[in-house]
Amino acid sequence: MPFGLGTTELIIILVLAVVVFGPKRLPGIGRSLGKASREFKESVGEIEEVRRGTIGQIDELKDSFKVDLNPLSTRERPTKSSIRRPAGPSAKPAQGQTAESRPAETRSADSDRDESAHPA
Repeated sequence: MPFGLGTTELIIILVLAVVVFGPKRLPGIGRSLGKASREFKESVGEIEEVRRGTIGQIDELKDSFKVDLNPLSTRERPTKSSIRRPAGPSAKPAQGQTAESRPAETRSADSDRDESAHPA
């Protein structure tokens, strides 16, 4: 039986309904309850359809994001390795390097400092 009601409980409820509402109004009340029950079931069905549709749309969006993000992850790998790899020769001079072999910019800065320290 629905709602965990046994046969005895249903008979008691029907007898009370006949006593309270009377035999003339009981069919109208039964129709109203049946109509309300049917509308409730239809509403629940519509809500289920909307829920399934929304879940389907969410799944489609998830799949499209996965497809869209895959090219980014493949492009990212070369970028990371190129950042870690030095671009050219080191800016530090080698230990055995003399002033003559240093770049011209460094020599001119050194000579400017020397000239300002010893005015002529």
